[in-house]
Amino acid sequence: MMLIYVDDVLHLAEDPKGDMERLSKLYRLKDGTGEPDRYLGGNIERVQTEDGSVAWSLSCYDYLSNAIKQVLIY
Repeated sequence: MMLIYVDDVLHLAEDPKGDMERLSKLYRLKDGTGEPDRYLGGNIERVQTEDGSVAWSLSCYDYLSNAIKQVLIY
């Protein structure tokens, strides 16, 4: 699965490197490739659940903090 929004790409696959290498031959990837730490203004992190499995978590803390600062400026 590949999610693309304006200048953000989030690609989920068993082995995404090949797909991302092909994509980088067509388009300039400004931040390169690798595990995500941000997507659409939110923080992403890999977490281990209680049952030992691994999942991805998306936090909107930074996004909301910045949005509130912008509202307070105006």
